[in-house]
Amino acid sequence: MSSLKLSRDFLLLELSCHPTPKNAPPECKVPSSKAMFEKLEEIFQAGKHFAVFGKSGHLPSPKHINLKTRSEAAQLSEDSNIIFIADMKKEGEFFHILIKRGNPDIALASFTNIETDKSRSPEPEDGETSGTSSHVTVSFGKAHKGKGGHRTTMEATPGLSRSLIIPYLNGLIWENVKDDPRYSYTETVGKGKNKKDELRSFRPTLTVFQKKNKSLAEDLAEGYLSSIEFVTTKVDDDDMPEGIASIRHGSNTFKWHLNPTKDTSLIDKIIGKARKYGESENHDFIRLKVKDSVDGKYKTSRITIQEGDAQDKLYARSITIDDFDKELNSCYDKIFSDFEQKASIIINDNVNWKT
Repeated sequence: MSSLKLSRDFLLLELSCHPTPKNAPPECKVPSSKAMFEKLEEIFQAGKHFAVFGKSGHLPSPKHINLKTRSEAAQLSEDSNIIFIADMKKEGEFFHILIKRGNPDIALASFTNIETDKSRSPEPEDGETSGTSSHVTVSFGKAHKGKGGHRTTMEATPGLSRSLIIPYLNGLIWENVKDDPRYSYTETVGKGKNKKDELRSFRPTLTVFQKKNKSLAEDLAEGYLSSIEFVTTKVDDDDMPEGIASIRHGSNTFKWHLNPTKDTSLIDKIIGKARKYGESENHDFIRLKVKDSVDGKYKTSRITIQEGDAQDKLYARSITIDDFDKELNSCYDKIFSDFEQKASIIINDNVNWKT
């Protein structure tokens, strides 16, 4: 499937490795993040790295991952979601990895001709399903390691987010180290005569956090504040009706629509009033929406009700790259060299990685 867009967003992340469970004793050491990616490369080469999961689109927890070989997964692709490593490449301190997902529940691509008012939907060939892919690049260079971990970029792909990719990678690791005695420890349980030693296990776990790299002031330099949204996530359970076992808490919101403005002093006053109003109405936090003056896209920043300089606070922002020379696809079979180069440039640019 092709996309006529010549731009792509990349998430800025920091990656680290820690033991799971988090309360594992201090002697439970895990290998470095780099060692874990080398382990992933071994798993990829071995071939049993296709994770099959249901139509719900929710991947099971890493310790319940259902791994298959390519031929086994192919037999299930008509009715199941499948996520897998499609390609992996190491260059110096950079690891590049391409993740693909086959999803039978996504509608196939259609094309329309405005002049003739005709549309067509190409029929998939045998064994084909709708596919998406995402490029992930990690640098293990010393200069690229911050407090939160190693600099990482991830191609922002609908249906293939980091909340799916990272549990998948952890599932691959967990499944392949579960019988390794290095990842076990003895814990004493019980008291008195019932005291005994039990063998426990722990697992190396990859974690990523979005890097905060932009401020509201920088967003306003490129656009204007368009709205303020008040968000409440808590509800009062005291008056829960009889017979109701539990209440699922969602988010309740309402919004102030503003006259477009870039006036920072006026914005400070508006935010001050919004914070006072939010506190009086017991809202949990506020979302500020800035509309870009050029492309019309919205950038959302979350601030607390409490005081603090909202314009200087840093937020996580993706990096948009729009200087590609060719149309971009939504699914690749091999690592796309242009993405590889752009990701390396993003990681090397210290401006993107404010502390």
